[in-house]
Amino acid sequence: MKFWNIKNQNENKADGSLDTKDSLLCSVLKSRGLEESEFEDFLNPLNVSLSSPYIFADMERAKKRIEEAISKDELILIWGDFDADGVTSSAILYKTLSALGANFDYIIPDREKMGHGINTKVLLPYIAKKKPKLLITVDCGISNEKEISVIKALGVDTILTDHHKAPENLPKAYAIINPKAPNSLDEKLSIAEIKNVSELAGAGVAYKLASALLEKNDNKKLKDEILILAAAGTVADVVPLLYENRVLVSKGLELVNKGLHKGINLLFKANNKDKITSYDMAFILAPRINAAGRLKTAEPAFRLLIEEDEKKLKDSLKELDGYNRIRQNLCDKIYEEAIEQIEKNKDFKNQKAIVLFNEDWHIGVIGIVASKLVEKYYKPAFLITKDDENKARCSIRGIKEYNIVEILDENKELFTEGYGGHSLAGGFSFDLEKISFETVKNAILNTFNSKEEIKPKGATLDIDAILEPENINEDLMNMIEKLEPTGQDNPPPVFCINNISLISKKTMGKEGSHLSFRGTKNGAELNCVWWRHSDIPVSVSENFDLAFEPKINEFNGEKSIRLYTVDLKCEGMQNTHNDGGIVKFYDHRQKTGILDQIEEYVKRPNVDIQIFANKIKTRMLLKDYPALNSKIAEEFSGYDLMFFDYPVSIEEFTEILRQKQLAGDCKIHLMKEDFDSMENCIKQLIGMLKYATNNKSGKVSIAELAGMTGLSEEFIQKSFDILEDLNSLEILDIDEIKFLTPPSMDNFYKHPEFSMLEEEFKKVAEFKKYIAQAPLSDIKNLI
Repeated sequence: MKFWNIKNQNENKADGSLDTKDSLLCSVLKSRGLEESEFEDFLNPLNVSLSSPYIFADMERAKKRIEEAISKDELILIWGDFDADGVTSSAILYKTLSALGANFDYIIPDREKMGHGINTKVLLPYIAKKKPKLLITVDCGISNEKEISVIKALGVDTILTDHHKAPENLPKAYAIINPKAPNSLDEKLSIAEIKNVSELAGAGVAYKLASALLEKNDNKKLKDEILILAAAGTVADVVPLLYENRVLVSKGLELVNKGLHKGINLLFKANNKDKITSYDMAFILAPRINAAGRLKTAEPAFRLLIEEDEKKLKDSLKELDGYNRIRQNLCDKIYEEAIEQIEKNKDFKNQKAIVLFNEDWHIGVIGIVASKLVEKYYKPAFLITKDDENKARCSIRGIKEYNIVEILDENKELFTEGYGGHSLAGGFSFDLEKISFETVKNAILNTFNSKEEIKPKGATLDIDAILEPENINEDLMNMIEKLEPTGQDNPPPVFCINNISLISKKTMGKEGSHLSFRGTKNGAELNCVWWRHSDIPVSVSENFDLAFEPKINEFNGEKSIRLYTVDLKCEGMQNTHNDGGIVKFYDHRQKTGILDQIEEYVKRPNVDIQIFANKIKTRMLLKDYPALNSKIAEEFSGYDLMFFDYPVSIEEFTEILRQKQLAGDCKIHLMKEDFDSMENCIKQLIGMLKYATNNKSGKVSIAELAGMTGLSEEFIQKSFDILEDLNSLEILDIDEIKFLTPPSMDNFYKHPEFSMLEEEFKKVAEFKKYIAQAPLSDIKNLI
C-alpha cells in the first residue's frame, strides 16, 4: 500500500473534493509544473510549431559536413543503439540519407556482445576494412571521449547526436548535437526556449538533424514518416511529455492515425487498434522494438521501421511478436525465481537492498524484473547474471532515497569491467574468476547499511484530486482527453473516491488473475477492475477508498466509464501491511484551551509519554506547564507521543510514526499547531541570528534554526544565501555565523533567489496544512 499524496484539494468543500471541468483541469495542469501562460500551448499542441533545427550551435556545421560527404561519395556510418529510442533514431537517419542519395551504412550494436555506446573492438576493424570518412552517432556517444579520439586519429570525423547527460570532458567530435551538452545550444536562446528542448529524446535530436538536411526537400511522405519515428522514440524513451516533446508526439500521433507509416500501421492493425494513443505507442510498439534488442538483435525492429515491402514487414512483425512473447515469458520465469530466492533468505527483512544472482538469467530482461521487485518490496534491486566470457553483468533499479551512482562509486574497485548509471538505475560488470558474487553482494549491502541516516519512506502515489461519483461523467472524460498525449511528467490523471461500499466482486481472465468489482456511494454504482489482483480484503457492504484511472469501456456497442484501480485502502489491507505494535491515534487538532487537562493527564503514573515540540514558539507556550515541558524530547523511543508541532515533511513525520510502531504498541496524540506567515518566519529567523551573534558567539546550526522556526533546513540555507548576498550575514565556519546588520526587507523580497525561498516555504506550509486538515484515517494510513 502506498502513501497517497493528494495534490489538489478544495478547501471550500467539507470532503476536500474538487469540482470537475475547468477548475480541475487548471489544478491538474498546475500540478504538472505549468504556468497559466503555458496552458494554451499545452492544450493545443497541434497549433504549436516545432523549433528550428538551428537552435543547436553545431547544426549548420554538421549539415555542411554531411552534404560534403554526400557530394564526395564518402562512406557515412550511422552508429545506433539497440533500444527503441536508438532504433527509431537510426531509422530516421537511414531514411533521410537514403532520400539524399548518400553512400552510407549502419551498425546497431548487439546488446549482449557490444553493450551501450561506441565499441572500438567492432568499429576499428570496420574502419580498417570499409574506410568510412564520417561517423554519425544516434542516442549515444557523449560519454565516448576516448573512442572518438581514436577514431579522429584514423581520419574519421564524428557528428555526435545524443541526449544523455554530458561528462565533464566532452569528446572532440566534429560536431555535437545534444541539448544537455555545454554550449551546444544557440547562445541567443531564451530560458523558455532552452527549457522547451532540454528533454528531447535521442530520436528527437536525430529528427532535428534530419530536418536540417531535408530543409529543401519536398518529399512530404518522408517527412511525415520520420516525424512518426521521432514521436515513437520519444514515447518509448520515457522522457517528459511536455513542451517540444509534447508537440512532437502530438503531431506524430496525428500522422500515425492517418496510417502514414506502413510498418507501424501494420503493427497496430494486427493488435486491433483503431485510434492510436501515446499509451499504445508505449505499451504495444515500444515493447516489441525493445524485445528484439534485449533478446537477440534489433534488426527485425529496424526493418519494421524502414521497409516498404509488405511481405518483409509482416515477417518482421511476426518475428517481433515472437520476441515479445519470449520476453514476457522470460520476465515471468525470472521474477518467480527471484521471489523464490528472496523467500529463502532469512535475513531479507533486515537487508536494505535486493542483491540476487543466477547465471542463467538473460541480461536483456533482468532490468525489467528488477523494476518489478522494486515495485513489490520498495528496496533497490540488483539482479546479476553471467555472460559467455564468465563476466558478471548486473542491472539495477533504485528508489528515491538512495542515489545508485553514489552506491556504485563507493564500490568501484570491484567493478573491474566497468559501471555506470544515474540516481534511479544503473549497471556494472566484474570478472567472476577474480571476484565472487558473495564479495560483491556483501560490499553492496554493507554500503547501504552504512547509510543509517537514510530511512526509506515507501512508495508515494500522486492523486490529482478527490472526486465523488457524480463527477464521473462525460465532462471528466473530455477533460482527461485534453491532457493527451500522456506519459512521463504528464501521466494519465489518477483520482480517488473515499468510503465506497462493496456490492460484489469476481475474478476475470483464464486463470482468474484479475478482479472485477462493483461498489456504491451516494446511490451511484461504480464498476471497477484491478489487473493482476485476484481479491481484495473487503467483504460485501464494507467500505474502501479507491485510487483509479477512469477509462471508457465499450461492450456490445454501449459505452460506459470503468474505474481502473491503481491502489485501494481498507481496514483489512492496513492490518495486513503493518508490522510491529498497534498504534492508536487521538485527535485534538480542533480543540483549544485544553492545556490544563493535558498537563494533568501526563502527570498520571501510568502515562509514559514524549512530546514533539521543536519550535521556540511552542516551547515558550509549554514553559508554563512543568509536566508537559519536562516531556519534550529530541530522540523518540518506545513511549507514547504527543505532537504539539510537526516535522517539516511527510517523510519525516511518517518515519517517526513508523519508528514508534516498530517499537511496540503506542498512542499518538495530534495537537493543533499554529503556523506563522512567511514574513513572520523570516523576521523570527533574523532575530535568532542577531541573538546568536550577540549571545552565543555566533554558534548556531542550520538544523537548530530549522527546528526552532518549524521550517526546513533548505529554507534556512536559502535564507542564509540571500542574507549573505545582501551583506547582512557572514558565514564564518560550519555552524558559526556573524550577523552584521538587518537587511532592507524590500531588497530581501526583491532578491532573485526569493522565489526559490517562497517555493521552499510553500512546500513546508502545504504539509503543515495537510496535517491540520487531513482525515484521521489518512494519517493512520501513513503507517
